[in-house]
Amino acid sequence: MAGLRIASLSKEFAAGAARIQAVDALNLEVADGELLVVLGPSGSGKTTLLRLIAGLETATAGEIILGSETITQKKPQDRRIGMAFQYPALLPQLTVVENISLGPKLRGVSAAEISSRTSELAGLLEITHLLARAPETLSGGQQQRVSLARALATRPELLLLDEPLANLDPVSRVQLRDTIRKVQQALRVTTIYVTHDQAEAASVGDRIALMNEGRVCGIGTARDLYTDPPNLFVAQFFGPDTPNILPGKFEVDGFHPTGTKLVFRSNAPHSGEATCVLRPSSICPGTEFTAKILALQHTGWSTSLLLSIENLQLRAELPPTPTLRADDFFSFAVNPDDLLFFHPSGERIR
Repeated sequence: MAGLRIASLSKEFAAGAARIQAVDALNLEVADGELLVVLGPSGSGKTTLLRLIAGLETATAGEIILGSETITQKKPQDRRIGMAFQYPALLPQLTVVENISLGPKLRGVSAAEISSRTSELAGLLEITHLLARAPETLSGGQQQRVSLARALATRPELLLLDEPLANLDPVSRVQLRDTIRKVQQALRVTTIYVTHDQAEAASVGDRIALMNEGRVCGIGTARDLYTDPPNLFVAQFFGPDTPNILPGKFEVDGFHPTGTKLVFRSNAPHSGEATCVLRPSSICPGTEFTAKILALQHTGWSTSLLLSIENLQLRAELPPTPTLRADDFFSFAVNPDDLLFFHPSGERIR
Protein backbone atom coordinates (compact mmCIF):
# COMPACT_ATOMS: atom_id res chain seq x y z
CA MET A 1 0.00 0.00 0.00
CA ALA A 2 1.01 3.65 -0.26
CA GLY A 3 0.09 7.14 0.81
CA LEU A 4 -0.90 9.87 -1.63
CA ARG A 5 0.35 13.44 -1.91
CA ILE A 6 -1.16 16.08 -4.18
CA ALA A 7 0.77 19.32 -4.71
CA SER A 8 -0.66 22.49 -6.32
CA LEU A 9 -2.95 20.43 -8.57
CA SER A 10 -5.09 22.41 -11.03
CA LYS A 11 -7.48 21.59 -13.83
CA GLU A 12 -9.03 24.08 -16.24
CA PHE A 13 -11.75 23.33 -18.76
CA ALA A 14 -12.59 25.46 -21.78
CA ALA A 15 -16.18 26.72 -21.95
CA GLY A 16 -16.32 28.62 -25.20
CA ALA A 17 -14.12 31.67 -24.77
CA ALA A 18 -14.15 31.28 -20.97
CA ARG A 19 -12.13 28.98 -18.72
CA ILE A 20 -13.57 27.01 -15.82
CA GLN A 21 -11.23 26.30 -12.91
CA ALA A 22 -12.53 22.92 -11.73
CA VAL A 23 -9.57 22.23 -9.41
CA ASP A 24 -7.55 25.19 -8.19
CA ALA A 25 -3.99 24.75 -6.85
CA LEU A 26 -5.18 21.99 -4.54
CA ASN A 27 -2.90 20.45 -1.91
CA LEU A 28 -3.84 17.24 -0.11
CA GLU A 29 -2.20 14.33 1.70
CA VAL A 30 -3.72 10.91 2.39
CA ALA A 31 -1.85 8.65 4.77
CA ASP A 32 -1.03 5.03 3.98
CA GLY A 33 -4.09 2.94 4.87
CA GLU A 34 -6.34 5.97 5.50
CA LEU A 35 -9.90 6.35 4.24
CA LEU A 36 -10.33 10.00 3.30
CA VAL A 37 -13.77 11.22 2.29
CA VAL A 38 -13.95 14.11 -0.18
CA LEU A 39 -17.19 15.96 0.50
CA GLY A 40 -18.71 19.03 -1.07
CA PRO A 41 -21.64 20.49 -3.00
CA SER A 42 -22.29 19.76 -6.66
CA GLY A 43 -19.71 21.48 -8.86
CA SER A 44 -17.09 21.77 -6.12
CA GLY A 45 -14.55 19.67 -8.06
CA LYS A 46 -14.82 16.34 -6.20
CA THR A 47 -15.23 14.05 -9.20
CA THR A 48 -12.73 16.02 -11.28
CA LEU A 49 -10.17 15.52 -8.52
CA LEU A 50 -10.85 11.79 -8.52
CA ARG A 51 -10.53 11.60 -12.30
CA LEU A 52 -7.22 13.48 -12.18
CA ILE A 53 -5.86 11.01 -9.64
CA ALA A 54 -7.07 8.08 -11.75
CA GLY A 55 -5.56 9.53 -14.94
CA LEU A 56 -8.92 9.96 -16.68
CA GLU A 57 -8.26 13.73 -16.90
CA THR A 58 -4.97 15.48 -17.58
CA ALA A 59 -3.84 18.01 -15.00
CA THR A 60 -3.26 21.62 -16.09
CA ALA A 61 -0.61 21.98 -13.39
CA GLY A 62 0.66 20.30 -10.24
CA GLU A 63 1.80 16.84 -9.16
CA ILE A 64 0.23 13.60 -7.95
CA ILE A 65 2.58 11.37 -5.97
CA LEU A 66 1.57 7.84 -4.98
CA GLY A 67 4.00 6.36 -2.50
CA SER A 68 7.37 7.62 -3.70
CA GLU A 69 6.40 7.74 -7.39
CA THR A 70 5.10 10.74 -9.33
CA ILE A 71 2.19 9.47 -11.43
CA THR A 72 0.91 12.78 -12.87
CA GLN A 73 1.77 11.82 -16.45
CA LYS A 74 1.27 8.07 -16.21
CA LYS A 75 -1.47 6.30 -18.16
CA PRO A 76 -4.44 5.10 -16.09
CA GLN A 77 -3.49 1.42 -16.51
CA ASP A 78 -0.01 2.10 -15.10
CA ARG A 79 -1.13 3.82 -11.87
CA ARG A 80 -1.91 0.83 -9.60
CA ILE A 81 -5.28 2.36 -8.80
CA GLY A 82 -8.64 0.63 -8.42
CA MET A 83 -11.84 2.57 -8.99
CA ALA A 84 -15.55 1.96 -8.42
CA PHE A 85 -18.11 4.35 -9.84
CA GLN A 86 -21.66 5.38 -9.00
CA TYR A 87 -22.86 2.94 -11.68
CA PRO A 88 -21.21 -0.52 -11.44
CA ALA A 89 -20.91 -1.03 -15.25
CA LEU A 90 -20.27 -4.76 -14.99
CA LEU A 91 -19.73 -6.72 -18.18
CA PRO A 92 -23.10 -8.43 -18.80
CA GLN A 93 -21.67 -11.34 -20.80
CA LEU A 94 -19.49 -12.43 -17.87
CA THR A 95 -20.52 -14.03 -14.59
CA VAL A 96 -19.76 -12.38 -11.25
CA VAL A 97 -16.59 -14.42 -10.74
CA GLU A 98 -15.45 -13.65 -14.29
CA ASN A 99 -16.01 -9.91 -13.76
CA ILE A 100 -13.93 -9.98 -10.57
CA SER A 101 -11.17 -12.08 -12.17
CA LEU A 102 -10.83 -10.09 -15.38
CA GLY A 103 -8.41 -7.41 -14.11
CA PRO A 104 -5.88 -9.80 -12.55
CA LYS A 105 -6.14 -12.09 -15.60
CA LEU A 106 -5.27 -9.22 -17.97
CA ARG A 107 -2.26 -8.44 -15.76
CA GLY A 108 -0.95 -11.99 -16.03
CA VAL A 109 -1.71 -13.08 -12.47
CA SER A 110 -1.65 -16.86 -12.03
CA ALA A 111 -4.90 -18.82 -11.90
CA ALA A 112 -4.20 -19.97 -8.35
CA GLU A 113 -3.62 -16.41 -7.14
CA ILE A 114 -6.75 -15.18 -8.94
CA SER A 115 -8.80 -17.88 -7.27
CA SER A 116 -7.37 -16.96 -3.87
CA ARG A 117 -8.05 -13.26 -4.33
CA THR A 118 -11.58 -13.88 -5.59
CA SER A 119 -12.44 -16.12 -2.65
CA GLU A 120 -11.05 -13.62 -0.14
CA LEU A 121 -12.91 -10.64 -1.61
CA ALA A 122 -16.15 -12.55 -2.10
CA GLY A 123 -16.04 -13.48 1.57
CA LEU A 124 -15.29 -9.96 2.75
CA LEU A 125 -18.01 -8.48 0.55
CA GLU A 126 -20.50 -11.27 1.31
CA ILE A 127 -21.06 -12.28 -2.32
CA THR A 128 -19.70 -15.86 -2.32
CA HIS A 129 -23.18 -17.20 -3.08
CA LEU A 130 -23.43 -14.92 -6.15
CA LEU A 131 -20.23 -15.89 -7.99
CA ALA A 132 -21.94 -18.00 -10.67
CA ARG A 133 -24.70 -15.48 -11.36
CA ALA A 134 -25.03 -12.99 -14.21
CA PRO A 135 -24.86 -9.29 -13.23
CA GLU A 136 -28.36 -8.61 -14.55
CA THR A 137 -29.83 -10.97 -11.96
CA LEU A 138 -28.38 -8.97 -9.04
CA SER A 139 -29.83 -6.12 -7.02
CA GLY A 140 -28.19 -2.68 -7.14
CA GLY A 141 -26.45 -3.27 -3.84
CA GLN A 142 -25.16 -6.67 -4.95
CA GLN A 143 -23.86 -5.21 -8.22
CA GLN A 144 -21.98 -2.52 -6.32
CA ARG A 145 -20.39 -5.17 -4.08
CA VAL A 146 -19.19 -6.99 -7.20
CA SER A 147 -17.86 -3.70 -8.59
CA LEU A 148 -15.87 -3.16 -5.38
CA ALA A 149 -14.48 -6.70 -5.53
CA ARG A 150 -13.44 -6.10 -9.14
CA ALA A 151 -11.68 -2.83 -8.18
CA LEU A 152 -9.80 -4.56 -5.34
CA ALA A 153 -8.91 -7.75 -7.21
CA THR A 154 -5.85 -6.15 -8.84
CA ARG A 155 -4.40 -5.35 -5.38
CA PRO A 156 -4.32 -1.57 -6.00
CA GLU A 157 -2.17 0.76 -3.93
CA LEU A 158 -5.03 3.28 -3.95
CA LEU A 159 -8.80 2.76 -4.14
CA LEU A 160 -11.04 5.51 -5.53
CA LEU A 161 -14.78 5.40 -4.85
CA ASP A 162 -17.02 7.87 -6.66
CA GLU A 163 -20.40 8.09 -4.87
CA PRO A 164 -20.73 4.28 -4.69
CA LEU A 165 -23.96 4.39 -2.66
CA ALA A 166 -25.79 7.15 -4.53
CA ASN A 167 -28.24 4.90 -6.40
CA LEU A 168 -29.14 2.50 -3.57
CA ASP A 169 -32.17 2.40 -1.30
CA PRO A 170 -31.65 3.62 2.30
CA VAL A 171 -31.28 0.14 3.83
CA SER A 172 -28.79 -1.02 1.19
CA ARG A 173 -26.86 2.24 1.57
CA VAL A 174 -26.30 1.67 5.29
CA GLN A 175 -25.41 -2.00 4.81
CA LEU A 176 -22.91 -1.35 2.02
CA ARG A 177 -21.46 1.68 3.79
CA ASP A 178 -20.64 -0.51 6.78
CA THR A 179 -19.23 -3.22 4.51
CA ILE A 180 -16.96 -0.75 2.70
CA ARG A 181 -15.56 0.42 6.01
CA LYS A 182 -15.02 -3.18 7.19
CA VAL A 183 -13.28 -4.22 3.96
CA GLN A 184 -11.10 -1.10 3.86
CA GLN A 185 -9.93 -1.70 7.41
CA ALA A 186 -9.31 -5.40 6.77
CA LEU A 187 -7.19 -4.74 3.67
CA ARG A 188 -5.73 -1.40 4.86
CA VAL A 189 -5.92 -0.04 1.33
CA THR A 190 -5.50 3.72 1.04
CA THR A 191 -8.91 5.01 -0.09
CA ILE A 192 -10.47 8.24 -1.33
CA TYR A 193 -14.24 8.20 -1.15
CA VAL A 194 -16.27 10.95 -2.87
CA THR A 195 -19.77 11.78 -1.69
CA HIS A 196 -22.15 14.72 -1.25
CA ASP A 197 -23.89 13.00 1.70
CA GLN A 198 -22.71 14.40 5.03
CA ALA A 199 -23.99 11.52 7.19
CA GLU A 200 -22.26 9.06 4.88
CA ALA A 201 -19.03 11.05 5.08
CA ALA A 202 -19.14 11.21 8.86
CA SER A 203 -19.87 7.49 9.17
CA VAL A 204 -17.27 6.04 6.83
CA GLY A 205 -14.22 8.32 6.84
CA ASP A 206 -11.12 8.58 9.02
CA ARG A 207 -11.01 12.22 7.93
CA ILE A 208 -13.09 14.44 5.67
CA ALA A 209 -11.77 16.95 3.12
CA LEU A 210 -14.48 19.50 2.40
CA MET A 211 -14.21 21.03 -1.08
CA ASN A 212 -15.67 24.22 -2.51
CA GLU A 213 -14.88 25.91 -5.82
CA GLY A 214 -12.02 23.56 -6.59
CA ARG A 215 -10.21 23.92 -3.27
CA VAL A 216 -10.06 22.09 0.04
CA CYS A 217 -11.53 24.58 2.52
CA GLY A 218 -11.49 22.33 5.58
CA ILE A 219 -10.03 18.96 6.53
CA GLY A 220 -10.22 16.86 9.69
CA THR A 221 -12.39 14.37 11.49
CA ALA A 222 -16.15 14.84 11.37
CA ARG A 223 -16.02 16.10 14.94
CA ASP A 224 -13.26 18.59 14.08
CA LEU A 225 -15.21 20.08 11.18
CA TYR A 226 -18.45 20.33 13.14
CA THR A 227 -17.17 21.67 16.45
CA ASP A 228 -14.22 23.74 15.19
CA PRO A 229 -14.91 24.87 11.59
CA PRO A 230 -12.07 27.00 10.16
CA ASN A 231 -14.34 29.22 8.07
CA LEU A 232 -17.95 30.18 7.44
CA PHE A 233 -18.41 27.82 4.49
CA VAL A 234 -17.50 24.78 6.58
CA ALA A 235 -19.78 25.94 9.40
CA GLN A 236 -22.70 26.43 7.00
CA PHE A 237 -22.20 23.27 4.98
CA PHE A 238 -21.16 20.60 7.47
CA GLY A 239 -23.69 19.45 10.03
CA PRO A 240 -26.97 17.60 10.45
CA ASP A 241 -29.12 20.72 10.00
CA THR A 242 -29.03 24.16 8.41
CA PRO A 243 -27.58 26.66 10.91
CA ASN A 244 -28.89 30.13 11.65
CA ILE A 245 -26.58 32.68 9.99
CA LEU A 246 -26.71 36.06 11.70
CA PRO A 247 -24.75 39.06 10.40
CA GLY A 248 -24.14 41.75 12.99
CA LYS A 249 -21.48 43.41 15.10
CA PHE A 250 -19.82 43.19 18.48
CA GLU A 251 -20.41 45.90 21.03
CA VAL A 252 -19.41 46.17 24.67
CA ASP A 253 -22.32 44.03 25.92
CA GLY A 254 -22.09 41.28 23.30
CA PHE A 255 -23.06 40.43 19.73
CA HIS A 256 -25.94 42.39 18.14
CA PRO A 257 -27.63 40.76 15.11
CA THR A 258 -28.28 43.35 12.40
CA GLY A 259 -31.70 45.01 12.54
CA THR A 260 -32.56 43.86 16.05
CA LYS A 261 -32.16 44.93 19.67
CA LEU A 262 -31.13 41.41 20.64
CA VAL A 263 -27.82 40.82 22.39
CA PHE A 264 -26.10 37.44 22.46
CA ARG A 265 -23.56 37.11 25.23
CA SER A 266 -20.20 36.18 23.77
CA ASN A 267 -16.77 35.06 24.89
CA ALA A 268 -15.19 35.94 21.52
CA PRO A 269 -12.30 38.43 21.77
CA HIS A 270 -13.41 40.65 18.89
CA SER A 271 -14.98 43.99 18.00
CA GLY A 272 -16.69 45.28 14.89
CA GLU A 273 -18.63 43.43 12.21
CA ALA A 274 -18.92 39.67 12.19
CA THR A 275 -21.20 36.79 11.27
CA CYS A 276 -22.61 34.53 13.97
CA VAL A 277 -23.49 30.87 13.38
CA LEU A 278 -26.15 29.64 15.78
CA ARG A 279 -26.94 25.96 15.36
CA PRO A 280 -30.58 24.90 15.85
CA SER A 281 -29.50 22.38 18.49
CA SER A 282 -27.88 25.20 20.52
CA ILE A 283 -31.27 26.78 21.23
CA CYS A 284 -32.75 25.32 24.40
CA PRO A 285 -35.59 26.16 26.80
CA GLY A 286 -34.66 29.06 29.08
CA THR A 287 -35.55 32.59 30.10
CA GLU A 288 -33.15 34.72 28.03
CA PHE A 289 -35.37 35.33 24.97
CA THR A 290 -39.01 34.82 23.98
CA ALA A 291 -40.10 34.11 20.41
CA LYS A 292 -43.29 33.14 18.60
CA ILE A 293 -43.49 29.71 17.01
CA LEU A 294 -44.30 30.25 13.33
CA ALA A 295 -44.20 26.56 12.40
CA LEU A 296 -43.10 23.29 13.90
CA GLN A 297 -42.68 19.62 13.11
CA HIS A 298 -42.92 16.74 15.54
CA THR A 299 -40.98 13.80 14.09
CA GLY A 300 -41.19 11.47 17.07
CA TRP A 301 -37.45 11.74 17.79
CA SER A 302 -37.26 15.55 17.77
CA THR A 303 -39.28 18.75 17.55
CA SER A 304 -38.21 21.29 14.93
CA LEU A 305 -39.28 24.91 15.39
CA LEU A 306 -39.31 28.00 13.20
CA LEU A 307 -39.21 30.95 15.60
CA SER A 308 -39.89 34.65 15.05
CA ILE A 309 -38.18 37.19 17.30
CA GLU A 310 -38.02 40.84 16.32
CA ASN A 311 -36.86 40.85 12.70
CA LEU A 312 -35.28 37.39 12.86
CA GLN A 313 -36.45 33.91 12.02
CA LEU A 314 -34.53 31.20 13.85
CA ARG A 315 -34.62 27.45 13.48
CA ALA A 316 -34.44 25.36 16.65
CA GLU A 317 -34.10 21.60 17.14
CA LEU A 318 -35.35 20.23 20.48
CA PRO A 319 -35.86 16.83 22.02
CA PRO A 320 -39.44 15.60 21.47
CA THR A 321 -41.72 18.27 22.94
CA PRO A 322 -45.28 17.33 21.92
CA THR A 323 -46.89 20.06 24.05
CA LEU A 324 -45.63 22.86 21.76
CA ARG A 325 -47.97 24.21 19.09
CA ALA A 326 -47.77 26.76 16.29
CA ASP A 327 -48.48 30.35 17.49
CA ASP A 328 -47.29 29.48 21.02
CA PHE A 329 -44.60 31.61 22.60
CA PHE A 330 -41.36 29.83 23.38
CA SER A 331 -38.78 31.06 25.88
CA PHE A 332 -35.22 30.00 25.20
CA ALA A 333 -31.57 30.56 26.01
CA VAL A 334 -28.32 30.23 24.10
CA ASN A 335 -25.02 29.09 25.62
CA PRO A 336 -22.30 31.61 24.62
CA ASP A 337 -19.83 28.73 24.19
CA ASP A 338 -22.04 27.30 21.41
CA LEU A 339 -21.84 30.43 19.23
CA LEU A 340 -19.39 30.50 16.34
CA PHE A 341 -18.16 33.82 14.94
CA PHE A 342 -16.50 34.67 11.63
CA HIS A 343 -14.74 37.69 10.18
CA PRO A 344 -16.33 39.45 7.16
CA SER A 345 -13.72 37.56 5.09
CA GLY A 346 -15.29 34.27 6.25
CA GLU A 347 -12.37 33.19 8.43
CA ARG A 348 -13.03 32.03 11.96
CA ILE A 349 -12.75 34.40 14.93
CA ARG A 350 -10.96 32.46 17.66
